[in-house]
Amino acid sequence: MADVREMTLTQKQYNAFTTEANEILYGGSAGSGKSHLMRYASCIWAMTVPGLQIYLFRRKYNDLEKNHLFGPNGYVSL
Repeated sequence: MADVREMTLTQKQYNAFTTEANEILYGGSAGSGKSHLMRYASCIWAMTVPGLQIYLFRRKYNDLEKNHLFGPNGYVSL
């Protein structure tokens, strides 16, 4: 089981994660790290913000499973 503290971010992901902005627009093509950043941020925020509710949406449930639940950095492996 992976430890969220061992997850690493690229410089762009780190900048987005540590910004004090209220809204973040983070774009890019496939493989740019958007999903990884959202999993990382949601794990950290869930552990540090009492009562926080986090929702991740995808157009298709299969995409949600494939991109966020399973795989080496998916929620299930955390």
